[in-house]
Amino acid sequence: MRIYLHRKDERNTFEIFALCALIFLPSINNFINSILQLGMGMNTTGLTETVYVFMLILSLWGFLRNCINNNKLLLFSGLLLVLMLVSYIIYPEIRPDIYGDPIDLIYNPINVTTFFCIPMMFIASSIQDYGKLFAGMLKWSVLTVILGVITLWQCVFVAGETLQYMVFSYAILTSICVCFEGFFLEKKKRYLICGILGFISMFMCGARGAVLAFLIYIVLRVVFFNPTTNNGTRITVLGISIVVLIITLLFYDNIVFGIDALLDSIGIESRFLERLIEGSLLEDRSRSELSSMFVEAIKHNPFGYGAFGDRYITYAFGRAGGATYLHNLFLELICDFGLFIGPIIIIVLIYNLFKSLFSKRDAAITRVLWCLVPCGFIQLMFSGSFWTLKEFWVIIVILYGSAKLRREREF
Repeated sequence: MRIYLHRKDERNTFEIFALCALIFLPSINNFINSILQLGMGMNTTGLTETVYVFMLILSLWGFLRNCINNNKLLLFSGLLLVLMLVSYIIYPEIRPDIYGDPIDLIYNPINVTTFFCIPMMFIASSIQDYGKLFAGMLKWSVLTVILGVITLWQCVFVAGETLQYMVFSYAILTSICVCFEGFFLEKKKRYLICGILGFISMFMCGARGAVLAFLIYIVLRVVFFNPTTNNGTRITVLGISIVVLIITLLFYDNIVFGIDALLDSIGIESRFLERLIEGSLLEDRSRSELSSMFVEAIKHNPFGYGAFGDRYITYAFGRAGGATYLHNLFLELICDFGLFIGPIIIIVLIYNLFKSLFSKRDAAITRVLWCLVPCGFIQLMFSGSFWTLKEFWVIIVILYGSAKLRREREF
């Protein structure tokens, strides 16, 4: 697999633009549609179709530019396509769930993997300047967060409409993290303000998975690893965090009900706060049901069910809502690749991820990874499927290149 991690080259201008567009345009499109449709009552017929056709052009052109002599990645991509084809053939029961409408570029899993996830791996594999990539991501993220905040204000406060909490929250998650990374790097308050406003908007909307993903990110990044701070600062931050935790535990009910009352007074309902009040933030009957199905399925076939195997087992074991994904990356990997190969993939993935995230030698690569991990990895512990999450496949390519670079240094 061809990976460039340090050499600077202006030839990557298109690849950087294409990768940023493919990551952030879906969110921007969603926010603009929400503002115009929900917030202003306007018709936006054709906007989403135009955006996704443009993305498809970028994706395919990026693939064609970077597929030549990239034999390892071509082989890997071919394997993914074969796995999906085999599942389509042997599981006719879930064909509508994994393919569906052939021209659907948004909700058709096989289309998303084929036309976006795989080409984005080729585009990411060609990036030669990760500092320039981050600079591009930062510009796109500021725009995305601003649109997200406007969306919440216009739709909820002005028009009195209800947003799709999960769609909104995950659409803004990556951009919030990029803004915080921009602040850590450049110490410019505008990035911090942008990140905070984005987080407040996400919190108000209330997808608990997105909120938890960000909180995990910020704790890991600020307390345990931040190359811009010294040990004294880290100890101070850790101490403050412990104090805040103790205060939260002592006055938990007062804090949660107080925030909830404040939001209610301005007409906002937060699903995240509702879960806290109910005492069920980490509980979900549906996910418990899926976990039980996973256990039974692995007992029945420990060798795995192939691509989208979790869709098949949830259908075969009679889930009330029909075929769906398992809402957990590790369970999905084991379900698809079996009890013997799945854990190996998980161990390799986790090892390389932590090695790269805590690397002090490749700051630009590490920074980009920290931006992508909350949405492209942590989210998969609560929601989504790795087959269709574009950020996940970009992370895979970066981890491969980072590991290759480490091996080359050892010799």
